[in-house]
Amino acid sequence: MKICPCCGAELFGKLEDGCASCGARPVGPPLPPPEKELPAFGHTLFIGLAGLLLTLGSLAAVGLELYKRGAFWPHGPAELFSAATTAAWRTKHLLLPLSFITFWTSAKLFRRVRREPERFLWLRFARCGLALSALALTANLALALFFIPELLEQRRIAREAAANALLYGAHRMLLEYRERYGTYPSSLDDLRKLPDPDGSNAKLLAQLNTASYMPSSVQAAQLKTRPARSGARLRPVAARPETDNAVSDGLETVSFTDYELLWPGADGIYGTDDDRLIRDGVIVNDARSVKSASVFANANRKAKLK
Repeated sequence: MKICPCCGAELFGKLEDGCASCGARPVGPPLPPPEKELPAFGHTLFIGLAGLLLTLGSLAAVGLELYKRGAFWPHGPAELFSAATTAAWRTKHLLLPLSFITFWTSAKLFRRVRREPERFLWLRFARCGLALSALALTANLALALFFIPELLEQRRIAREAAANALLYGAHRMLLEYRERYGTYPSSLDDLRKLPDPDGSNAKLLAQLNTASYMPSSVQAAQLKTRPARSGARLRPVAARPETDNAVSDGLETVSFTDYELLWPGADGIYGTDDDRLIRDGVIVNDARSVKSASVFANANRKAKLK
């Protein structure tokens, strides 16, 4: 099959018979091929420049990450590796597809160049560009995978910070209640008496609906352990007149001076790894203390259900 040079129609017969589509006729024999053809460089130039630009883009992403960290030059291999993994993960939606497309296109063009190497210039430049494309693809993929453990650690830290913020918010409300009424509340429901103009306290209490709150009093413990003298009369700690917990049925009660708040986490189940304990404004990270508090809170919860 041949193509008519005038109209582009397909010729199934001899060229000398002419084109049935446009009626063109040959005027002479076909031109001989040139004695010397100039070599091409389009394919090799594209392969080399694509690999070079892809490598420079990857290095620029790492340099930008170092600049964000305030270091124009890494202080060691660890910092360089950390910046490279972070940059690879942040640019994964751009550099990874671009690296794959560049390498696949360069490899396809390079196969064509290898079939007829005498027709092309700059073969060494093309080889270097193909090697840079493969290196950039492998490096971006490997560094992005290496960042996954660090990403999981960052998410764990974020969840822990969110839980700590919840506990510190509860501690703030408890301090406001003690400042207003002179004692810690007997239950978290008493915190609804606090003024809440922006609704933040209500949102916080909604998240703490599964928490276990245990107030205590040092004075009460001393009164229980100290034997009463003959003729002596027990006198509980005086509370402010405006407190609701201070007066009950005309009798003064002991003010709560300490508290312990256990939050079972987002799952609402005690005894799991996401349990968080705060005691008098200090978050307790001791696993044994948290576990014992979880067991006690779970037992109290089951007793209330019964």
